Amino acid sequence: VLASIDEGSEVPSVIKEAEVGAAVPPDDPWAFCQALDQLLADDAELSAMGERARSYAASCLTAAAQAEAYETLFDELVAPRRS
Repeated sequence: VLASIDEGSEVPSVIKEAEVGAAVPPDDPWAFCQALDQLLADDAELSAMGERARSYAASCLTAAAQAEAYETLFDELVAPRRS
């Protein structure tokens, strides 16, 4: 993954934590080029990132995983009101 996205988004932290690519500021084409060069310079690491991305998507981005995440969030939001 090579994302050109604002740091305020959650996407850069997910990319970094999952080790699936790089995120650069949208207004910095030089940073994008450098990140692309780094990604393309190491075929083995690029392949490993692809495998980690597939694994992350298969475990975290399924409908069931998203439903569970929302259920947990809703439970956390409602819990203070139950007390």
